[in-house]
Amino acid sequence: MNEKKIPFDQTAQKMQEIKKILEGLPLIKTPLDLSDVRHLCRCIYRKQITIDMLSKDVLKELKKTDMYIKIIEKMAKNNI
Repeated sequence: MNEKKIPFDQTAQKMQEIKKILEGLPLIKTPLDLSDVRHLCRCIYRKQITIDMLSKDVLKELKKTDMYIKIIEKMAKNNI
């Protein structure tokens, strides 16, 4: 009784993650706390969201953080 394992569908999981992220974006308000900054930077780096998807207030505050600056520099360096 040799059962084959069903391959894990990573694409479907990624689509579900992106859907959850997009649903949560309007809920992020200023002032940003550290967990918001980390989450936003991670999503931007993974190209799950773009800065155009953020509200003006959130983007303005995010751009002031060192983490955002480092992510943007890293993406520019790696041509991401």
